[in-house]
Amino acid sequence: MSGKWNENLIEYDNQLQPDGSFKLAGQLMLEDLAKDPYGIAYCAGGNAWLTPRIKTVALSVKDGGPYYELTLDNVRDRTYPMYADVFFYIDRDPSKPVDPKVKEFSAYILSSEGQAQVMRDGKYLPLTAEVVRAQLKRLQ
Repeated sequence: MSGKWNENLIEYDNQLQPDGSFKLAGQLMLEDLAKDPYGIAYCAGGNAWLTPRIKTVALSVKDGGPYYELTLDNVRDRTYPMYADVFFYIDRDPSKPVDPKVKEFSAYILSSEGQAQVMRDGKYLPLTAEVVRAQLKRLQ
């Protein structure tokens, strides 16, 4: 934490575009970052918005390393230290079965097709096979 004032600090928020679509804050930030050779930014969303004008930085949890590049494998195995888990919850009475519509939707999210869609979207990583199996078991 610093008490230094930076008049060039910019906050980003999602923007509604004229066509009704949204431009996400992270995308806006990285577009600006690509124009500033001295800029630095933190953006969730993996490498979805990386361009040739933006590079990632290898990071370590402690001084002196080891340093890890931002790769899919390093995020998955948690060696790249900047990651965020995202959770999905179902509000239900645990003594009753899952509502069939909720169960079907959840099963789709956990399916190969659903996880491929997560990967295509590019903002989140697909779940590991181990996590998918455990979550499917919880739907029963």
